[in-house]
Formats: sequence, C-alpha cells, structure tokens
Amino acid sequence: MRLNRRSAAKLLVAPALLAGPRIVSNANAALRDAKVREQISALDYDIRGGTAGEFAAFVSLDISRYKRLAEDMGLAEE
Repeated sequence: MRLNRRSAAKLLVAPALLAGPRIVSNANAALRDAKVREQISALDYDIRGGTAGEFAAFVSLDISRYKRLAEDMGLAEE
C-alpha cells in the first residue's frame, strides 16, 4: 500500500448530541460555497460533505487500510 499526501483527512467531528441535522446541514452548505471550495482546493484537498453514516464508513475503511499496512510491515497489535 502506498501512502501519499492525499491519504490525510481533515474532518469536522463533534459529539453526537451536538452533531445533529442542523450542524451537518450547515457544514455541508459551507462546503458547497464557492469561496470555501476555492480555499480548500488551493490546499490540494478533495472536498466531500456527507452524513454521519458516510463519515463512519470512511473512518472504518481508513482503519482497515492502516491495519493492513501495519500487518504488511510486520507490526504487532498491542
């Protein structure tokens, strides 16, 4: 597995009680704003909004990738 600069993620995370539909909607709206998109794109990041479920799936996939990388490198789980 190859890692590169794009393998890093910048995420907005909040406790479940705070991260209700309104804050998720506002965050996704901000990510649709042209100025915000331009600034984030200038950092060479992919821009993605989404739901809590999509975020959970992303994190789960990321964990499985790094677990496989650690196994491939011979690192043991403690």
